[in-house]
This record gives sequence, C-alpha cells and structure tokens, in this order.
Amino acid sequence: VLRRMKKENYFKARERLDALLDRPHDAVYSPLARLRYADAYFLQEDEDSYIDAGQHYNKFLRHFPRHPQGAYAQYQIGMCYYERLLSPERDPRSTHLAIESFEKVEKLYPDSAHAGPSMERIAACRRNLAEREFIIGKFYYHQLKYEAALDRFTRQQEKYRAGDQNQPGAK
Repeated sequence: VLRRMKKENYFKARERLDALLDRPHDAVYSPLARLRYADAYFLQEDEDSYIDAGQHYNKFLRHFPRHPQGAYAQYQIGMCYYERLLSPERDPRSTHLAIESFEKVEKLYPDSAHAGPSMERIAACRRNLAEREFIIGKFYYHQLKYEAALDRFTRQQEKYRAGDQNQPGAK
C-alpha cells in the first residue's frame, strides 16, 4: 500500500486498504488502515480529495478516540481545511474551520509533535483573516465610507494584531 502511495497511485492504494478495513475489528491494522486511507485522499491534493480525507480522519477519531495517532488525525483535519484556504477576499469559512481544528490539537494533544505546527498554522490563518479585514476596510475607504472603513481597520487591529506584527496595517 505504501509503495502504491509513493508512486502516487492513490486509487489502487485505497482499494488495497479497503480489504484491511473489512477485517472484523483488527485492533492493530484497522486504525492504521483508516489513517492511510485518509492519507491516500489527502495526498491527491485537490479540493474534493481534501473533503474526503477530512471525513475519513474524522471517522478515524470517532472509531479510535484514544489512539496514539489521534493528534496526527486531528492535525490532518486542520490541514484539509488549511489546504482549501482561499484568498483573503473570498469566503473565510475554511479559515475558521482550520483554526478550530488546529486549536483542538493544542487543547487535546498539547504535548504532541503536532501542537507546534498547529500553532504556526493558526497564526497563518489569523494573518489571512487580518488581511481580509484590511482589504475590506480599504474597499470601504475608497468608496468614501469612512465609518465602515474605520470599523474594519479597528476590528483588524483589535482582533488580529495582538499576537502578530507581520499583518497588513501593523506598524
């Protein structure tokens, strides 16, 4: 299976993993097969595959909530949203969901190897949201809607500037 994944033959890898998933309650291989199944979707690197991968990582966590790879699965859920981030001008839903998922890593698995990268991803998501507020504020400013622009600039400063000086509009 891993050989097929390295060769980027994700469909064939998932076919092989299906056979392992059908085994009745195999305590060793079933959790790992579920993770690799989700990974096979994630590695395809397209929007639909990220959605499918996220569903399978969630399924893994539902079936194996205390598994040692739980932190990895939760981190990968965040990555499924993170990889679908759109430019700051677009709908920020994936950004908010990514933050939520990465915060779960920090909360549930604070000592895991994924806690640090989760904090970095949260910071990147927050920069994206800050940039969104700045862009909207600039739009209102150019439309001569100064009160709306001020509201957006103030929100950006209050909500996002506190922990990060590398944001648009930061001094």
